[in-house]
Amino acid sequence: MEHVYGLIVDRPKLTLGLILLLTGFFGWSARHIQLDSSIESLLPGDNTDSQYYAEIRHLFGSDEIGVVGIIADTIYTPETLKKIVRLSKRIKAIEGVDDVSSLANAVDPIANVLDPPLLMPRIPTTPAELAALRDTLADRPMYLKNLVAPDGRAAAINIVFAEMNDDEFLRLGIDDKVVALLDQERDPERMYYTGLPYLKVYSTTAMQQDLARFVPLTLVLIVVVLYLSFRSKRGVVLPVLTVVVSLTWTLGIIVLSGNRLSLGSMALPLLLLVLGTAYSLHVVAEYYELAGPDRSVREAVSGTLRLAGPPICLTALTTVLGFLSLSINSIVSTHHMGLFSAVGITLAGGLSLLLVPAGLVLLPLPVGGESRPGVRLAHIGAALRRLGYFDIRRRRIILILGGLIAGVSVWQTAAVRVDSNFQSFFRPDDPIRRATDAINEYLVGSMAFYVAIDGDGPNSTNRWETLRRIKDLQLYMDAQPGVDKTVSFVDYCELLDRGTQSGGDGDLIVSPEGEMIQAPVPGVQSTFWDNPEHLFAGLRPFQAKLVTLMGELKTFPRGRPIIRRGDMGKEMFVLVKGTADVYVRTNGDKRHIRVHGRGDVFGEMGLIRRRERTADVIAAEDVEVIVVDERFLSHLQRRYPRTGAKIFLNIAKILSDRLQDA
Repeated sequence: MEHVYGLIVDRPKLTLGLILLLTGFFGWSARHIQLDSSIESLLPGDNTDSQYYAEIRHLFGSDEIGVVGIIADTIYTPETLKKIVRLSKRIKAIEGVDDVSSLANAVDPIANVLDPPLLMPRIPTTPAELAALRDTLADRPMYLKNLVAPDGRAAAINIVFAEMNDDEFLRLGIDDKVVALLDQERDPERMYYTGLPYLKVYSTTAMQQDLARFVPLTLVLIVVVLYLSFRSKRGVVLPVLTVVVSLTWTLGIIVLSGNRLSLGSMALPLLLLVLGTAYSLHVVAEYYELAGPDRSVREAVSGTLRLAGPPICLTALTTVLGFLSLSINSIVSTHHMGLFSAVGITLAGGLSLLLVPAGLVLLPLPVGGESRPGVRLAHIGAALRRLGYFDIRRRRIILILGGLIAGVSVWQTAAVRVDSNFQSFFRPDDPIRRATDAINEYLVGSMAFYVAIDGDGPNSTNRWETLRRIKDLQLYMDAQPGVDKTVSFVDYCELLDRGTQSGGDGDLIVSPEGEMIQAPVPGVQSTFWDNPEHLFAGLRPFQAKLVTLMGELKTFPRGRPIIRRGDMGKEMFVLVKGTADVYVRTNGDKRHIRVHGRGDVFGEMGLIRRRERTADVIAAEDVEVIVVDERFLSHLQRRYPRTGAKIFLNIAKILSDRLQDA
């Protein structure tokens, strides 16, 4: 260390010149420091959970949704409904908005499944029309709390934003445009805007304002403290330069490493200002203690480095190790806070032993009242001595009280809870917090989470048991504290189910291409389940559709066996698309005996008697079949007993016909 101290004292201009060059280099990069308020910064980096989250967002689109809440005594008035329609159209026209859902464009599939009309095709004006709209919404549970409050005192406009990064979102000023539209339409209704994208933009703006406010304020307070301590220019300027330079270097390193300040590392600048000041203040104070007429400048600075260097290095090292422990955290923002705090503290400690001594060497020794500032602070020293005497005399009581407090603190650590609510970052009286609370009071929470369900293969969601399990999961989650509402694919299925069972124009069939089409005029048979000789005889088109949805659909390419002779069977098949050839073996020869077409049933003896297959059924072309097994029939009978009874009757008829043909 003596060699290093010698270089600093002997070559102060070279030391300061190198510091100046590096400050220019890092300062050029530090100009581009940015703030990151994204949720991704609060997630573990490069692990399976984060990757899965990215995959789900890629499959289903962005989960960032804004919510406009319109609160009134009742939203069922022509004036308020007009505002909802008008706002929905104007918000949809904003660049960066992908879609908008509200009462203005919500559809009613129960009225017509194929071409669902709007729930509100025109603005109701009479009390009867308004009451009818309210009754219709009350009969559509999926829309309650999503688009309208059950008591009619609030309505929501849900905004789906286009896929973009936070910088693009901020550049387009989408939130400012939405807020401006709401300001034009307020009164007498109260209008609020919230949602995760708005929270992030608001957080970024708040972070920028806080840094712009508190960093200069902290510097001013540091200057005041330094001036009161030393009453000299060198005692103020050198420590301030040290903390500013160390902060500039740290911010430059953050930018050069491709990172930003996040919610977890926003306190880094203030932390470096405080710690850097403490290190440099210690150096200056030690210098003033040694500086005197009996020593030269170089001797005073060398003595300062010898006395102040080891404790500053040791203090910085322990602090760095403490923050480095955070860098092993998997949360990105916490990792960055630990890593860059360690870098910044190292720089602050190092510059305190480089910049301050080099600057002191180039200045003359303090003279007159500037020397020995400790004399001016003698009253503080006296107070500290009295405190020390008190500690010695009352040491037993102090140790006992300290032990009790430590014991209570350790005991209460088990009660520490981690709050992951994004809203908790803001004060209760903050405008965005009040907006979020107001919307949550009447409508679903603006903070949503999503449950992704992976199937065990293609068309997993086509099975009745899968839909039933999803519904059971919904009911369980609905019963949990803090859950306002759940919506899933099953809710849409239930709406479609009600629509298909409404009769008349709502009846549907599934076309050979797998699309829902209008049911044909009675008497005109165009699909396999209209043939009275087949499994779906006697079923209405919507009943046949339910059966196909509950069954498992399998595909077989041309030439692939559907059934193999000698295999144990436990299911039968309904041919939905294509044709299949049936072969039997007689005296070792393979003989073609039949061609199955769309609507034919085969393999029924495997379902009934669980016996070996007696024939090969080969796909003559690409085919699709519905698998009918015991579990399928059990679910069908339990869920739709009337439809199940007809299916069982048709199976009995098929078996009877086969036995008669045999």
